[in-house]
Amino acid sequence: LKGAGIRVSLFVEPEVEVLDAACELRAPVVELHTGTYCEAALAEEADRVEHELARLRRAAEHGARIGLEIHAGHGLTFDSVR
Repeated sequence: LKGAGIRVSLFVEPEVEVLDAACELRAPVVELHTGTYCEAALAEEADRVEHELARLRRAAEHGARIGLEIHAGHGLTFDSVR
């Protein structure tokens, strides 16, 4: 796809191992799945929110370090991101 000029983004779980695999596949962009965070935020489960934010932060920082463009999505709303 890259050879045909098509930009590809992978929708992935926010885990270091998954980002490493995306990098090995030479995907230029990943979108981190934020659904688990959003569910916790809407349920007002503070401990789970902190855990999921840490997962997202760790994944985003690692992905950027290894050269991936990082996006986040699916479930983010004004209510889930205060």
